[in-house]
Amino acid sequence: MRSLPLAALAAGCASAAAPAPDAPYLAFTRYVDDAYDVHAVGLDGAPAVKVDDAPDVIWVYGSYDGLLLTVAPARDVDGAGYHLFEFDPSTNAARQVTDLVVYDSWLGRSPDGGRYVVSSRQDGRFDLYVVDRATGAHERLTDDAAKNTDPDWSPDGRRILFRSDRGGTSDLWVMDLETRGLSQLTDDPDDHIPTARGYGGVGPGRWSPDGARIAWMQHNGDTDFDICVMDADGANKGCLTDGPESDAYPSWSPDGTRIAYDATTDGVRDIWVMNADGSNKRRITSSPDDDYAATWVEPTP
Repeated sequence: MRSLPLAALAAGCASAAAPAPDAPYLAFTRYVDDAYDVHAVGLDGAPAVKVDDAPDVIWVYGSYDGLLLTVAPARDVDGAGYHLFEFDPSTNAARQVTDLVVYDSWLGRSPDGGRYVVSSRQDGRFDLYVVDRATGAHERLTDDAAKNTDPDWSPDGRRILFRSDRGGTSDLWVMDLETRGLSQLTDDPDDHIPTARGYGGVGPGRWSPDGARIAWMQHNGDTDFDICVMDADGANKGCLTDGPESDAYPSWSPDGTRIAYDATTDGVRDIWVMNADGSNKRRITSSPDDDYAATWVEPTP
């Protein structure tokens, strides 16, 4: 493993101040000058702050215990692939978690904090892997011909939510870790319409902090997405957004009362936050550049 030096949060710079260290804030990815950079923003209306100054760090996929999970291209590997890092804003450094090359996919962490569940493409196949956070050792979780991506670990530690085309189209599934049994949660014909980039099927799903609900991206009948919520068993599905353009990449607040997401407004993607019931939608960023996939960051005491 190696450490990757990154720039400090831009506290004290003339144009912006870093989010308050004692309050939850949002980390997200901004596309600026043909490059992706990780930014952070509070909920108080202050401008967003660039978090990293390393050209290889291009996306943030989550946050646990104040750390940002970021990826950088695995340039020594043929084809698309990334190295996974834990970035600590308080020390301005990132630690590579594993030598396993991960796929461009969301991921989750076990409730005990000791393992990550990721997607990796090996031998032309997309499978889920469990990665030991301390050693980087990894174990294959799925082993089949399906494309298995975007996993998330349930808060009770017993299940893995993931996206798979094992049913013929891309839908959300749950694996019971004890029995390895699988349950399909979504199967909506509207979800099977591919986007212009070929992103067919439902988008990534995320467990609520209490494990009772799942937020995910669903096609709105065209080639765009809405943010929807369902019970953990797939019941009581309902959408929280119905905009004319895509609303994407939901992220639950640590207390489960709000959901952050990105939405297209006037042709530009910005970060928004709404209550978990879909009320009180509020635009958080307003930039000429596209902002994607916010994740909540809860600073450590």
